[in-house]
Amino acid sequence: MDKNTKNLTRGLFDEAKSKGFDMSQVDSIMSSDEGKALMAQLGGPGGDAMKAAAAKAAEGDSAALSNLLTSLMSTPEGRSIAGAAMNMKKDG
Repeated sequence: MDKNTKNLTRGLFDEAKSKGFDMSQVDSIMSSDEGKALMAQLGGPGGDAMKAAAAKAAEGDSAALSNLLTSLMSTPEGRSIAGAAMNMKKDG
């Protein structure tokens, strides 16, 4: 995993923690086959666009956030992780 992907991942984990997510559940999701596949996509070809959108979204660019979510939800792994995260927040 390259430095930018590590920083993005760390930022996502920090944000999840600040929103009250159980970090053991977040770790479980990201350690799943879907989580690993999604991280591989972020580190591979096409991942740069997703990372750039995430950086812009973090700066408050709502269009970039919308594009990032659309990109993530276009993959089976992204849909699986999003569903698990929504269920996790409902349970917590």
